[in-house]
Order: sequence, then C-alpha cells, then structure tokens
Amino acid sequence: MSSSGNIDKAAQQLSDLYRNTGATNSAEENQIRIAKTFLSKLVAPLLPQVGVSESTQKPVHLLDLACGTGVVTQEIQLLLPKNVLEQSSFLSTDSSEGLVNLVKRRIEAEKWINTSAQVVNAMAIEAPDDTFTHTTVSLGLHIIPKPDDTIRECLRVLKSGGIFGGSTPYNDPTHSMWQPDIRSAFASFPFEAPFPDPFPNQVHSEGNWADPDWIKSHLQELGLKDVDVKVCRGEYHVFSVEDFIKTFGGMLGWIIGTWWDEKTREAHPIQEVEELIRKHLGEKYDGKGWDIRWGLIYFSGRADK
Repeated sequence: MSSSGNIDKAAQQLSDLYRNTGATNSAEENQIRIAKTFLSKLVAPLLPQVGVSESTQKPVHLLDLACGTGVVTQEIQLLLPKNVLEQSSFLSTDSSEGLVNLVKRRIEAEKWINTSAQVVNAMAIEAPDDTFTHTTVSLGLHIIPKPDDTIRECLRVLKSGGIFGGSTPYNDPTHSMWQPDIRSAFASFPFEAPFPDPFPNQVHSEGNWADPDWIKSHLQELGLKDVDVKVCRGEYHVFSVEDFIKTFGGMLGWIIGTWWDEKTREAHPIQEVEELIRKHLGEKYDGKGWDIRWGLIYFSGRADK
C-alpha cells in the first residue's frame, strides 16, 4: 500500500467488517455456509501441517486464535476419531465478540465435542504457560497488528514439543481468489471505481507474510524449531453470479470503505455496486458457474522448551 495511512484505514475497515459478521440471522447462516464450503478448503491443508489427521491417537489440546467462524475447529471435529475428541480440548478465540458468539452457537447446534469459545486478544493471551499441544492462526497474521507478539504468546502457552501453525495469503495474482473478478467488474463500471493495484497482502507493516522464504527464516528467528513452510494452490467452484456475491460480497464494504472517496461512496451505494457486478459477471461467464483459484502459505514449527 502507498502509505501507513492507507494501511491503518484498511486495517480499521477490515476490523469493522469482522466485528459486524453475523449481525443478523440470515447473515450468520450465510457465514456458516461459507465456513462449510469455501473456507473449509482453505483450512484443510493446515491440519496435516500441524500433525493432526484422522490417524491421530494422542489427545489434542488446541488454542485457535483469530478463529473467525470456527473453521479450524469445525474441520478437526470432522477429522478426529470420536474417542480422541473425547480426550481432547478445543478453545476457539477471536477479538470479535460477535464472531465468538456465533461460534458458541455453532458449538451447541453442531454438538462439537469438548469445545469452548471466548474473546481473546491474540497479542496478550490470558492462559498459563505450557497449556496447549497445538496453537493455530488461520489467515490471521497478515491482519493482526503485531504478529510477532502473537507468535511469542503462542510459544509461551504451548507445551514443550507443541506445534504452532498458521496460514497467510500467497502473493500470486493468478491465484488470488475473488480479486480478478471484482477487479474486472470495477473496471467495467460507468464511473471511476478505484481498486488497489497491486492489492495488499497484509494490513500492517510488520514483516512480509506473503513470502514463504521470509516466513521460514522469521519463524526460526522467533525460536521455532523444525519450521516447515508450504505453498498450496487450489480451485473453488462458484455455481452462479449470486453464489459469488453471497460468498465474496462481504469484501465490497471493505474495498469501498478503504479506497473510494466519500463522494463516490455517496453517489454509488453498495446495492448499485452489487447490481453492476452481477451484470458484469453474468456477461463475463455467460450466466454459468466458474472456478476461482486460490493460493495460501501454510507454516508450522515446534516449541522447544
């Protein structure tokens, strides 16, 4: 991004977006749908990265930071054998009270085993040393203002030999999820609709969380052992323009709030923007579904105490 002011504004807009997630029943239902479809694909590679699989036999005591709608715990509950789940514990945490409350409702409705959720500041975790066997931050360190503080806290609360793992977006324009379609839609509008180029991979100036080599050396510098970093790419099928809007339309408020000036926002409300996107994508894909491509960096390391 061009300035620290833009970074700060993008971070605040994104924080507001997450804080308001699930503000209505219909919005919550949609967020859970996204968690079970698109986001589940993004989280799936993280579990083997931290040594959790269907063949895991030892109890897992997990702290999931920046949990969002609870996708990491959702996938672990589906993956681990019931007898292992019954010996394990899972704490889903986020700084957003709205998201934590959403996860609490999911825990009850979906009968997640030995799972709790609470509001936690990822940069100052209120938990004793040597508590967890695993800590995860899925798609969070490029957003959390002080990622190093978060990692140090993860190391503190991990047992000796415990595993830290996370994921961040990979800097690959050919695998950038929703960005190409929204970019081309904005370019088709009958008015100037700013879209950042290049699009920022993180909303703070701490490190370079889109670079696998930097991540590996940095995690080693922070004291993690057996650091492993992988880039994974994949595809997600969007069934229709409406499916695209429901899945990725939540990002529009962030983009418009950060990069459009007040005059443009007032002249072109988000409802108009969505209709223009529908028109553009309907023409672009001839009214059919299409695949979007994603690329993420997955990383892990061991706490040596």
